[in-house]
Amino acid sequence: MNQKIQVLMPGGEAREDRLRRAIEKDKQKRFAWAGNSSEIPGDIQFINGHPGGLEELFDCSTRFNVELKAFTGKEGDNSDLLGSILNGHLYLQTLKLRKGPCAIAVLGNEEDLKNACMKSAYQRGIKGEAAVNLAVNYENLVWDFEANCRGQNIGFWWLKSVPWRRILSGAHKILTEADLSKYAPKPIEGEEMVVALSIMLGYGIGPTKAKSILEKFKICLEPRFPCTFLDDCDGIGQKLAESVGKAIKIDPGMIIRPKVKKPRRAAKCSVELMQ
Repeated sequence: MNQKIQVLMPGGEAREDRLRRAIEKDKQKRFAWAGNSSEIPGDIQFINGHPGGLEELFDCSTRFNVELKAFTGKEGDNSDLLGSILNGHLYLQTLKLRKGPCAIAVLGNEEDLKNACMKSAYQRGIKGEAAVNLAVNYENLVWDFEANCRGQNIGFWWLKSVPWRRILSGAHKILTEADLSKYAPKPIEGEEMVVALSIMLGYGIGPTKAKSILEKFKICLEPRFPCTFLDDCDGIGQKLAESVGKAIKIDPGMIIRPKVKKPRRAAKCSVELMQ
């Protein structure tokens, strides 16, 4: 059974209920709520292991820290994205986050940012074209802050839609099994072996030459040991084994290990009754 990723938040965080509901709704049950801690550097910490374990102390890659930012509060409020950039608070927060994988998760989108910038300009008593120019400057400041974060491998996520589920999903991939290979384009039906041979042989053998080779030769999987079947391989079940066997045209007798029938228990007979 895979170990669940532990999730912590500082005590008194207003968004705790929403995060915990997202954890409960996670169909794959990948996360476990670990409680509150004032020691974490951001608003959420994900730990791939047990909080306080030795592996967590010596390996920052087992932790992923997230700082939440929104567009609530008045200008200058630390909970506000724009205000925290203007007063330098977000800069100090990023210094704490950067000890391992981390991200700033903004609970809003570009339209929210534009509105926040205009609101901040008007709160300063500026109107008309001057207010528009100041708002544009504020907006550019945020985009520049974001670009610098990305340049230093700090994630900067804009999460207006389903933010909590996406935060969980991102944390899981960063700490465990990020893999893009399943999105690789699939060959056209009947062209699987042509593509496979082109990849195996590398430079100089394209689809045309590969197809020419396959007219006189065939690709096959050869067992390394006697009495070996495709579904003996780790992670390869019957359905996937049959799919691989069909694509590469493996001998059907090498795909699925035959099930051994258990011998029936012999019926007990009484010698006396037989006589």
